[in-house]
Amino acid sequence: MTARILTLSLLATLSTLAERIIPGENLSVTIYTHGDFRNHDEDFQMKVKLHAYRNPQAQPQVTTSIETFCNGFTKPGTPLNPAELEALLAAGDAAEKRQEFQKTVVTGDLQTRIEVVKINQSRKIFILRNNENVGIWQSEIRKVRQALLEAEAGEAWFKKILLAEKLPDPTPDARPPRANRHFLTLPIGSTTCRGFEHQVQIRNWDSIGTTYKVEHSMSLFSADGFLQNISTGFWVADLLNEVSNALKSIDAGKKFEFISPPDALVRFSVTANLVTKEADVVLHPSHFTRNRIRKGHYTNAHLKKINTLIKSCDARIKWHQAHEHLFFTNID
Repeated sequence: MTARILTLSLLATLSTLAERIIPGENLSVTIYTHGDFRNHDEDFQMKVKLHAYRNPQAQPQVTTSIETFCNGFTKPGTPLNPAELEALLAAGDAAEKRQEFQKTVVTGDLQTRIEVVKINQSRKIFILRNNENVGIWQSEIRKVRQALLEAEAGEAWFKKILLAEKLPDPTPDARPPRANRHFLTLPIGSTTCRGFEHQVQIRNWDSIGTTYKVEHSMSLFSADGFLQNISTGFWVADLLNEVSNALKSIDAGKKFEFISPPDALVRFSVTANLVTKEADVVLHPSHFTRNRIRKGHYTNAHLKKINTLIKSCDARIKWHQAHEHLFFTNID
């Protein structure tokens, strides 16, 4: 009965989502519009990231962001704030006109100085922030401007297509952005076990190539029953494999115990409980478990639900492989 309810639920969900051009619910897309960030010159410091996220249960259902980063800083994952970006582009304009430029941007406790310096016959823009000084050639600012235009066109496109039931016509200001690839995260579903929630999703975050993979993640429940502390990684898939082995041993009436090696990212043990017919899981203290021992239990019914989710991934992956043109225009 449980399996039948799950199947009907999945069919109902797919039927609803089939009305949209792009299937799936909490879909997340990230695109770098500044070109091939894997093969850029060592002197190339800037990158522009477009992010779009769809959550049908939220308002608005689609949220987007455009961020500009500087790889030269010690913490390159911190984007330039709007005032810093405005000053950087103004410095680029001044450099093109062979003019001087100096400006200090103060944002809270952060002070950033941006200036144009003549080097031989060229101009270089220097960003001084937190005692770090990064130099950017004026030619790169042109690339940043183009990347921002691509990101803005892509942002307008995703606001349309992620909710569209009919394919919209691309326009110069709303179209798939030019890029060499996209990064996708697509949750497929989850199963609540005793003590844990096991999630299945599709991702293509490889640094080289575009390979879609089925990825597993786990969430823990807090004392008041709320989900907390999500962890994603190979260890979750490894744990599921050992859970499968334990449940097979239970079906055969045999003992089973697995203990992960001491150097594992997250150490765990899985034991076949011949009395309760469950695979008992113990997560050892780690950052993920907030340095506590956490326990959970998988049954054959849980495993069957998870395997159903995994099997449904193949059709989703094939769809995305055939429809990448909806997300970006390949520049390779």
